[in-house]
Amino acid sequence: MKKLTSWFAILLIATVIKSCGGCNERQLLEKAKPYYEKAVELEQNGQFSSAVAFYDTAIQIFPDYRDAYFQMGTVYERLVLPEKAAASYRTAIRIDADFAAAHNNLGNCYGKLNKLDSALLHLKKAIQLDTQSPSAHYNLGHAALLKGDFFGAETAFTTALALRPSDPDYLQALAMLYVTQNKLAEALPLYERAALQRPAQPELRYRMALVYRDQKMYPSALTELEAYLKTRTDPQEQTMIRRLIGEIKVEQSREKLAQARKVYQKP
Repeated sequence: MKKLTSWFAILLIATVIKSCGGCNERQLLEKAKPYYEKAVELEQNGQFSSAVAFYDTAIQIFPDYRDAYFQMGTVYERLVLPEKAAASYRTAIRIDADFAAAHNNLGNCYGKLNKLDSALLHLKKAIQLDTQSPSAHYNLGHAALLKGDFFGAETAFTTALALRPSDPDYLQALAMLYVTQNKLAEALPLYERAALQRPAQPELRYRMALVYRDQKMYPSALTELEAYLKTRTDPQEQTMIRRLIGEIKVEQSREKLAQARKVYQKP
């Protein structure tokens, strides 16, 4: 069936091109556009393999179809095929060297492939072309972090957050960076803001609980961990969380006892 479909696609493309004869670029684009639009529809419906076939048909009709290459790259990313996605984005950039979104996505792909120098190159180019792209700054932050450039990562995440202040992913990225640097007071309000935007994300609650614990905000830590425990189904993980809750309760009791002794010892 797959082979038959391929032959049908080849025949369809040949028929379209033959019917066009000496078409100019604009006419070829018009003939390719319905296949591109169908591919977008299929992609939005999660039919990724079919979407790739229609994008490819559009490209066969109009080889310089920049947007078709770009969208095909996004499909390959969804299919977790970063090498193929990168190839599609590179072609889109060959057609249009100033395509900021393609530089951004290509940089992100290179980051996933651990080609960090190439990632940084394209992400910086994306920002040069579009300084107001929050996702380009966000992706640059991750690439910088993987390179061990904590200052660069902080600058990029902060810029992304300034452009999109309520994005929970951006808030968490900067918060986690602060945690790795032991800047817990700076991390906590970012986690709290992220939790307001994404209250149903259990892992966020867990990370926030750990920061509350380190800040000796024990009631808040216990509240978050008990809520997190309700979302866990693995018995081993449940045991680990219960043990952590028990440890925090002990720490809380010791803190209360220490405070009481201070009050008692006052002259």
